[in-house]
Amino acid sequence: MIVITEVPERVTGSRATSGSAQRDIATTEWMGQQFRAVSGNGACMALARQLVEAGCPDQEWMTQTAAGKPSLKGPSLHRLAQLTITGGLVRRNYAPIPAFRPLWAGAGRRRAGRPHQPYRDGRRGL
Repeated sequence: MIVITEVPERVTGSRATSGSAQRDIATTEWMGQQFRAVSGNGACMALARQLVEAGCPDQEWMTQTAAGKPSLKGPSLHRLAQLTITGGLVRRNYAPIPAFRPLWAGAGRRRAGRPHQPYRDGRRGL
């Protein structure tokens, strides 16, 4: 069984007041080698991907806090490596994030082609 220790990152300095999301740090040891992953969404899943790339066989896994309290457990490390968490905490098959995607990509698609409908008294709506 692979035991993954996951702790929140200690945020200091300017990043503490920047409004950035806190990240988690996941660590484990396998075959005498230390593995570490830092992520704001699914650090244990990123660590599982590192272990699979290093040749770790499929086996049970468990995450624990720094105090040793178990938090998550699963039957397949390779299945964990295939999962990721999006901003809405939805798990899906892992796909690497493209290097650059503009923030405005896809903006306004919901209203495209839909004319503005004013209120009955003539005021403009959203």
